[in-house]
Amino acid sequence: MSTRLPRVAVLLLLLHCGRLTTEPSSTLGMVEIHKEQFTGVQTKREEIISSPARWESVWQEIVSNRSPKPPRPSVDFFSHVLVFVARGETADSCRTIAINRVEVDRGRFEVFVDDIRAPMSCSCPPVVVDPVHVVAVARVASTATFHYRSVTQGAECQ
Repeated sequence: MSTRLPRVAVLLLLLHCGRLTTEPSSTLGMVEIHKEQFTGVQTKREEIISSPARWESVWQEIVSNRSPKPPRPSVDFFSHVLVFVARGETADSCRTIAINRVEVDRGRFEVFVDDIRAPMSCSCPPVVVDPVHVVAVARVASTATFHYRSVTQGAECQ
């Protein structure tokens, strides 16, 4: 009796959750397009922006609290998409948001976002902030899953 595995079993071993093991997830290069604490985006949300028209609409919301409004950063949507995250309105001015990394896995973006706050020993002015972060990545997917983690950043305050 042969102890060799049938070819089908070998092929199944090579498959891992629907992908060949030679196709691991990979971290994409990111270019920061915009990061700001004081915006007009008052609700928490995330989005993959893939067209100039949608970018114009989101940009107008970001700068809706400013006058004059700064020009919208240009993006080559032929080769890139934008990853947009907004923390939403918070009265904790020690809090911000940052896209830590973007990976592509099985044809979708996996976006890792840090919800950042200075140590609780720090006192921050009671100012309302609406943090956003926008990065450009290669146009290799159109859908995404967003993963959030809370991060304490900075030295303890006295």
